[in-house]
This record gives sequence, structure tokens and C-alpha cells, in this order.
Amino acid sequence: MAWPWLAYVLTPGVASRVAIDTIIGFNATGYTLSLAAVGFAVTRGGIFEAAPAAGTLGPETVLADLDDAVIVVDRDRRVVKLNETAADTFGADSEAVTSGPLAECVGAGLDTLRDSETVELAVPGGSRHFEASISPVRDRFDRQPGHAVVLTDVTRERVRSQRLSVLNRVLRHNLRNEMGNIIGRAELIADGDHEYSDPAESILTSADDLMSTSERARQVERMMAVTPTPDDEIPLADVAERVLGEYRSAYPDATLSVDIDESVTLSVNDRVLVAVLDNLVENALVHNDAPTPVVTVSARVTDDSVCLSVADNGPGIPEYERAVIEAGDEDSLEHGSGLGLWAVKWGVVRLGGDLSFEDREPDGTVVTLDLPAGTKPESEPAAPGVAEAGAD
Repeated sequence: MAWPWLAYVLTPGVASRVAIDTIIGFNATGYTLSLAAVGFAVTRGGIFEAAPAAGTLGPETVLADLDDAVIVVDRDRRVVKLNETAADTFGADSEAVTSGPLAECVGAGLDTLRDSETVELAVPGGSRHFEASISPVRDRFDRQPGHAVVLTDVTRERVRSQRLSVLNRVLRHNLRNEMGNIIGRAELIADGDHEYSDPAESILTSADDLMSTSERARQVERMMAVTPTPDDEIPLADVAERVLGEYRSAYPDATLSVDIDESVTLSVNDRVLVAVLDNLVENALVHNDAPTPVVTVSARVTDDSVCLSVADNGPGIPEYERAVIEAGDEDSLEHGSGLGLWAVKWGVVRLGGDLSFEDREPDGTVVTLDLPAGTKPESEPAAPGVAEAGAD
């Protein structure tokens, strides 16, 4: 494109010194070389197939104020553009990830995102669940130089669905079974043909279980209704001591200890964190069959997170319980026995962290909360129906 202008500028200056046929030949040669260069760029150079072809459509596709993460990729699945939400969500530098593979930016390739109903992706401070919507990007010639990938965070909806499913299961299964036991034992007492002590003891046990389940449901309701705005830096040692103090009198034979440096703090919601620790400590004590139950709350600090752990010397958490919590789903054949671990799972999600389990040798379990420092926690209103379920 520069050659015609160069020829126009130079021709008047050299016309008086060079023969006209030489000037014409010079111009013809220049035009021929320009046309050859354009032809090479279009055919062999692939100028219309390179990333900029998709990139020119980016401003039409990527909306800066869109709440969802939007990423534009070319036909080779290389990132061309991403909006601010996508950069913030995945902790990506827009310039650094441009021209790089999509999988390196978000942790999953285009085919995985297209074939999955929801996909769990790692983000700074933990992991989130996303629904992916993939649309072809077309230019004015109806060619498809790339795709627009829209990732919608559905973590809140997933947690809400889990809560409703678990609470429904508890009300249908656990409460029904316990009420059947109470009715059966009461009928034995009414008959007067048996000693009263054993049936009466069974009724008291079932009634206690019902009260515990109801209280746990109310605790879950209160915890999930809290808007988890981070408090000021909370000393984790003080929180752990406060939780363990509630159990020292009820379990005088147990060894309850805190192994956290006084300087370790975390900016999280105090009410949610206390509820999570309370459930873990209670679970570690109630199901502990060791002669001397031992529960230790500890913490270690990494570059970007605080790992808070509760370790015990009990029989361990059954594998099916772990599988249900880690998978995040329940069915009629395999489900958890109560709400305690679910309350922990949901609380950790609200705090923006991850939950993991590890066996101890020779006995016991270590449950670890990987809580990010300075990461915005999950915010969610209480799901419809939870308050009613908890109150029942």
C-alpha cells in the first residue's frame, strides 16, 4: 500500500533526470512486487486465518460490564481476548494469556467445557463450579474464525440444590425411621407385656437423635442465612479455644488442644467459621471410641492461604461419607448419615475455601480447611424452604 504514495512523491523529482520509460518500468516493477506481497499474505501467509481475525470481533462479543467470564478464542483454541471478569475470576494477566491455549487460562479445554453440564475449575483461593456456553464467532463473510466462551459461576446454585436435597433426605429418611422406632417402643410399653426400661431407653435415644437433627438443621439455616462479610483479622487460636471450651466439661476424659501460633489471623466471618469448627469437633468427639479421645486443632500458613485442621484418634470417617461430601451429590442408595459434614462443606464454600480429608496412622482422621487469605467469600441468601425445614 505504501508503494503508490512513494511513487507519486518520487516521480516529479526524478522526471527531469531519468527517462520516462525508466520511470514507467520502475513504477510497474513496484506495483508488481506489491501485488505479489499481498497475494502471499492472503494465500500462504494466512493473514485472514490468524488470531487477529477473531480478535477484531472481540469488542463486539466481549462486554466489559458483563458479570460472567467471557473469553474469545481463535480456531486453534488460543485466547484472543477476555473480559475483566474472566481475568479477575481466574487470576489471569490479560496480556500474558493472550495467544496462549484456553486450557492454560481456565484449566479446561474447549471440548471439556462443551461436553460438561457443569465443570469444576480452579480459581485463586479454591475452586468453583461453572456452566459453559460456547458460541461460534462469525465475521461479515460468514466465516468462523473462533468461539466465544461464556462461563457462568453456578457455585451458589449448586450449594442451594445440595442443601435442599440433603434436608429433604433427612426429613424423609432419618426422622421417619426415628418416629417409627418411637411408635414401636411406645406400643410395647402400652401392651404392658415387657419390662419398661429397655423400650423407654430406646425412646429417649430416638428422641435425643431427633432433637440433635432438628438443632443441626437450625444451625445450618442460621449459618447459611449469614451474609459472610469478613470480620477484622481474627486470631485463629482464640476461635479454636472458644470452640473447644464448649466441650471440655461434656467430655472431661478427652484431650482437647490447640496448636496454633498466636500470630496467625484470618479475615473471615467469625460466625461461619465457629459453626464449621463446632461441627468438626463435635463429630470428632461423638464418634470417637478410643479410651481417651484426642482432638487437636492446628493451623499452618502458606503464601496465599491458611490451612486449618482438626485431627482426632477415632475410627475415621467412613469412605461412603467422604465420597458423598466430595462428590456433592446424594442418591437413595448412598447418602450421608447426618447434617454435620454437610454443614462443614457448605460453611467452607461460604468462606471461599476447600475441604479435604486424610487418614491418620494408626487411627483417626484429619479434616483440613484450606481458607484463602484476602479472597472474597461466597455470598448467598438463604434458600427458600430452608428456614421451614430447620424449624421442623
